[in-house]
Amino acid sequence: GKAAGSSAPAKVKKRRRRKKSSKIVVNLTLCKYPVVQEAALSLGWEVDRDEEGELPGTDFTVLWMDCSVSAQRVMRLSPWQRVNHFPSMHIICKKVSLSNTIARMRKVAPAEYRFCPQTWSLPAEAVQLRRYLSGMHKRKTFIVKPSGGCQGRGIFLTRNPAELVDSLEDVVVQQYLTKPLLIDGFKFDMRVYALVSNVVSLSIFLFDDGLVRLCTEPYQKPTDANLEHAYMHLTNYAINKHNTNFVFNEDDSRGDVGSKRDFVFLNQYFVEQGLDPRKVWRGIEDVIIRTLIAAQPTLKHVYNLCFPQRNDGCGCFEILGFDIVLDYRLKPYLLEVNHSPSFTCDTPLDRKIKYALILETMQMLNMKPEEQAREKERAQELVRQRIEQRGGVPGEEEREEEASRKRAAERRAHEDATMRHYRRIFPCADSGRQGFYEELLLTSAL
Repeated sequence: GKAAGSSAPAKVKKRRRRKKSSKIVVNLTLCKYPVVQEAALSLGWEVDRDEEGELPGTDFTVLWMDCSVSAQRVMRLSPWQRVNHFPSMHIICKKVSLSNTIARMRKVAPAEYRFCPQTWSLPAEAVQLRRYLSGMHKRKTFIVKPSGGCQGRGIFLTRNPAELVDSLEDVVVQQYLTKPLLIDGFKFDMRVYALVSNVVSLSIFLFDDGLVRLCTEPYQKPTDANLEHAYMHLTNYAINKHNTNFVFNEDDSRGDVGSKRDFVFLNQYFVEQGLDPRKVWRGIEDVIIRTLIAAQPTLKHVYNLCFPQRNDGCGCFEILGFDIVLDYRLKPYLLEVNHSPSFTCDTPLDRKIKYALILETMQMLNMKPEEQAREKERAQELVRQRIEQRGGVPGEEEREEEASRKRAAERRAHEDATMRHYRRIFPCADSGRQGFYEELLLTSAL
């Protein structure tokens, strides 16, 4: 028998090493949406959920997370790896940061940044809000939102914000749009999906389908009597689904029925009302492009810090959800930008749209199993050359720039060949518009 007080040596749990795969490996440890896994498997990708509960350092090809990504995490990526978020995208994806980013551009290009309702962050901008309220000639309605809230939690309307300024903490106060475009008498908003594939050379795509989210009580202009009617004023699905009037879509081929509808229905509705869908979408594209132009200098700066070498801008990609409301004149207003739009599929219509969106995004990445081996060989060859040359390799920088240009051209050709539901909105084909946007980019970088 064992001597008293002795114990068996503790077993050390070793992390199981996965065999090297010739497939694309997507790590979904921090992704809760089954539809992402379904799309990956349909492409023949291998899914790694990392049973140990730790993010592997180098095994994956694509890291897909529901949460934002830190600069430190991005810095650890190898050249063949991609992650589905850009570091610092929070500058347009948090309510306060979006307000500050747009406000900065309003100072240098005031006429070009009038697509966000006027917004104040409390308590930081309490003085500015009071000044604005004291100069008002008639009562207006305001919407109050928690700075970090989502799914409609904690949102309310008020016509007397002056009474609340001192008591509100960590919220944004936003002027409420009282004359929205209506569908059959109901207020609605649009969840528009955009893909950002590069922030060094800004590249933006717009997805051709999305969600039209209707309120579940007929709209009336805000009055003291109806301010608390959330089903009338707030378009959030998380709120309206609890109303007995909410109609769930049960057939993905019928995007024209229910309290959530698709853009095929919306475009047809515009036509039936004698409105021009092309004009509406030009305005929405413009809002998305200008928003990302406002963020681009910061996004590019942080990205370059993460990738000081061999930086052609494609280590990250991101699907953004833009929440847009149209007013009665068809002018689009940006309410917020979501860096992790919900991929919950609780109706057939949701699944149809979101599955197509995720699948085409994955296809646009142009991931190749052999790329990892090629990049490793290339890195080893550079190290060998540097040792032999005892320092820099003559002409290395020029060769790398040429290789980078070639990769960029190959990527663009692949994107153009792959796009079915996406369309490139920046750089845009119209040279006049592109020239205007490039001027705006220069202004943004000042």
